[in-house]
Amino acid sequence: HQKRESVVGAVDFAHRYGFRTIHILIDNRAVDHGVWALERAREKGMLVQLWTKQDGLSDEEAAALRNRLDFPNVFAQMVMDEPELGTPSGVARDFLRKMRAAYPYHPVHMNNTVLGIPNRYADLETDILMLDDYLTNGEKRTVASVVDAVDHMWRAGLEEGKPCYYFLVGGNFPLHYRELSFAEQVAQTYGAIAAGCTGLSYFYGVPVTPGNWRAYIQLNREVRSLAGVLLSEETVENARASADPRMLRVLTKRRGGAVYVVACNIDEKPMGTVTVSLPAGLAAAGDAEVLFEDRRVPLADGAFRDTFDGHTRHVYRVELKEADKEE
Repeated sequence: HQKRESVVGAVDFAHRYGFRTIHILIDNRAVDHGVWALERAREKGMLVQLWTKQDGLSDEEAAALRNRLDFPNVFAQMVMDEPELGTPSGVARDFLRKMRAAYPYHPVHMNNTVLGIPNRYADLETDILMLDDYLTNGEKRTVASVVDAVDHMWRAGLEEGKPCYYFLVGGNFPLHYRELSFAEQVAQTYGAIAAGCTGLSYFYGVPVTPGNWRAYIQLNREVRSLAGVLLSEETVENARASADPRMLRVLTKRRGGAVYVVACNIDEKPMGTVTVSLPAGLAAAGDAEVLFEDRRVPLADGAFRDTFDGHTRHVYRVELKEADKEE
């Protein structure tokens, strides 16, 4: 029952705070609202991950829905949400095949629970592995337990090289009993990235608590600035750290004559001082710059040391000497 001004205003709000990609749910009861949102997002230069509910529609209804939602700023189609909770695996697999044929130029995928991926639900016939496993869905959840799920996704999709997306919790009142703290939001986001996710969505609305909202704005700004680094296809070995690899997640990327190390302590406990060793054979041109923190750490013999409080991320940039830049 929302008016057009309200729908357009929600897109404008996201754009005003620096978001350039949004995830929109549209079903057959609110097609007009979806069109308004997609039109406004296109005007603002925003990309859309589209989430539709077509499995309960006739072929004619589904085709009509797809036709109205055919916008050039849509980059992916999420066509099933947690289907393993009520849909037989074979039925879901057949529906995914049908939707992939209907969207030949878009990745088509489902969003799973932690039950679906290890059980290879629907034969995992999905172009993107995606799940939600929210930190605030139980009182004893930890950031580490959320990030561990990324490992399950990668193992399941490794053979086919499927990308991994995570539907992380964001603003989730009144469905959950609380929202995340600033530090938890930073840790679950960077933890998922360091573990190998290349796409993140946040369920389901604007955060209410100040710390969580502040983290949203900061993370969006940081991750957007790192997009070229995180998606770089230049080959590089991973850096090594003198800490529990399950709790200190480390991702190493190479781009533009520099090596970047994303390191995140997903444990609430501090780690103290950690030694990070760069990949062998790379010659650094200077110290390691700690991005977003306005500081540098000394680098000697291919390694540097830094401290990690609980739920802390550090992103390091190391310029390479000219010989290594040319490789």
